[in-house]
Amino acid sequence: MDVIDGVEYDECGIAVFIDKYLDVESCSDSTATHAWCSEIREIAERRIAAGEPVKKGREILQMENHAK
Repeated sequence: MDVIDGVEYDECGIAVFIDKYLDVESCSDSTATHAWCSEIREIAERRIAAGEPVKKGREILQMENHAK
């Protein structure tokens, strides 16, 4: 589980989590958390397999710009 400072949307409309804290590896129901994460992964895999384009988040675009 992440502790975040907030959520923004980048120029492509993608949700960006402002993660400024350490990850917290505790939850009251790890089985439910695993199932939830698996469901999100399956949704993403179906959307990619259907040809939906993968958009780069703000952080990746910034890293690429700094590398130039």
